Amino acid sequence: IRNCCGGVTSCGTNGTWLLLERKWEHIWEMPDYEVLQSGPSGEPVLVENRCFHESCKVEDTASSLQQAKIGRRSQYVNRRLSYGMAKNPTDYLAAVQRWAEGGVVLSLQTFLHIGHRAYMIWIALALYGMFFISLYRLVYMAQESWLVTLIPGFEQSDYDAFGDFWQPTLRNVVNVVVDLPLDSMIDDYVDIVTYVITYFVGILSSCIILAAVTRAFSRCSRRLGRPLPDSLRWWARLAISLDNLTYFVWCWTCFFWIAFNYMSIFCKETYFFEGLLMLKASVVLQVFTWGIIICATARYSFQEALEANEVTAICMDNIWRSTQLFYMGAPLLVYSIIMGTRDYAKWRSFRQDISYWEGGDRGVTSKNIVKYWTLFLILLAIVAWWVVFTSEKIPSSAASGLVVVSLIALDVTHPCAYLWLGEASLEYQKEKDKLQTRLQKLKSGVWWRSCIYAVVLNERSTSIVKWLGPTQQLLMPCLMVFLPQLGLTQAFMLLISSHQ
Repeated sequence: IRNCCGGVTSCGTNGTWLLLERKWEHIWEMPDYEVLQSGPSGEPVLVENRCFHESCKVEDTASSLQQAKIGRRSQYVNRRLSYGMAKNPTDYLAAVQRWAEGGVVLSLQTFLHIGHRAYMIWIALALYGMFFISLYRLVYMAQESWLVTLIPGFEQSDYDAFGDFWQPTLRNVVNVVVDLPLDSMIDDYVDIVTYVITYFVGILSSCIILAAVTRAFSRCSRRLGRPLPDSLRWWARLAISLDNLTYFVWCWTCFFWIAFNYMSIFCKETYFFEGLLMLKASVVLQVFTWGIIICATARYSFQEALEANEVTAICMDNIWRSTQLFYMGAPLLVYSIIMGTRDYAKWRSFRQDISYWEGGDRGVTSKNIVKYWTLFLILLAIVAWWVVFTSEKIPSSAASGLVVVSLIALDVTHPCAYLWLGEASLEYQKEKDKLQTRLQKLKSGVWWRSCIYAVVLNERSTSIVKWLGPTQQLLMPCLMVFLPQLGLTQAFMLLISSHQ
């Protein structure tokens, strides 16, 4: 999607930029009023007119944002044109934290800094806010007739008459498809379907209005003297830029998901789902999701067979790593929000340069955060199993919660073992000559750590854990007949793998 609309964000490495011709009289300019403006003796200074955004640690993302705001596009070339050295896992965790921290600083600079076409991002944010409010009304207020009555010529009476006309037919369809145990539930599901259909009609109408406004922008942007989005692809690129500026805000979803499943284990459930309905919805969702993945994989495999030069492909490693990063990255995002806000305050208040970073920039702290967080998730899952087996009375939703927390623990077991036991194999090789007898080995902590390292960090166990995700996605619909709560689990995990 990003490549189709020209919104691929540069990651710095292997990025090629088209630099427009620059006049020599513009090589120097007055500095921004929010950075250092005077020399050592207070004299005014000029700064070089730079092509790239260098006010934060993520200059590649910042420069991509700068180009998106003026309407320029990007293109991803899926070819092996160069080679590089990948980061080791520990350095990668530090890089994830640094990217998020730079994203926080860039977000604050963009939204709180007037100028540099920041109004483009504010327009995209306003559109997203309208969409979020409409979704909130759909879920909590259950009245979407206002979307239709906003259309000229429609009134509430017209909407009610139209509902009376088509709801009997819809009631028969729901009765056949859902097969509810109680007739009184049919009206509720008919209302749900009615609200959703009305909502999509309103969204479609909004898209048509946006297309018309964009068409008008393309004709009058030159007269206004300000560049405005003149195509729907430009809006898509602004939405991608908005996502780059706000993705860290959604770090709470990981904590919510973990807390929700532990509440299902220890607390009495306050919700109900019909098992057969969840099964049907799950099958439809699986068909669409895995259809997209299989089609994309087949496309890349076919092109790679023809050209033998493609580098991007979708495989189980990608899906597994994305799920791992979702659980490991949440505390790093929280830490990055704190550090990024502090750096922005230094930049804004004291005009301090925060654009540089060093090789070990907060790497040790990032490693320790993930190290203890993953261990906490594993121990918490063990405690949950112990409480369930020792309690006389458990909630009916405890079984589904145990399945989820166990899968979470298995997903983070591999990185947890690496962070805690990464040097265990080398340590054992150094102490091997001293550990000759079985008793010496049993008393040695080095031997025990090397055994755990060998059991967890090997190709066979990694393959088993890697395939647990797809396997449980296929087996979970069968369990939904008995545990309908697993429908939420499957939808959420599919969302994780596709979003990451």
